[in-house]
Amino acid sequence: MSDVQTASKQCSKCERSVWDDAKFCSECGYSLGAVEPSRETLTSVKDFALGTAAEIQKGSQEALRSETGKKMAAGAAIGAVLATVIPFVGWGAGAFLGAGFVAYKRFTR
Repeated sequence: MSDVQTASKQCSKCERSVWDDAKFCSECGYSLGAVEPSRETLTSVKDFALGTAAEIQKGSQEALRSETGKKMAAGAAIGAVLATVIPFVGWGAGAFLGAGFVAYKRFTR
């Protein structure tokens, strides 16, 4: 048995010669075992993403019409601003805590 590698196949993206047992092209990094998704698959994923985005937009618009939704958004904004002042808390955590505080105060009356 020989331990010599041969470069007999080519990358389908950049056409550089690659080792037979290579998993990725050493030139462009393309995955040599990857299967290109079909146009049908890409269309399905795009439609799903657009539909989900539309649902999120509709839900957030409905939530912001209510007084509670507005207060939670304000709490999230205040929490995010305060989190930028306090270096060990990220703005996402601050927004989450701010909205949570407003929701707690609202629903425990």
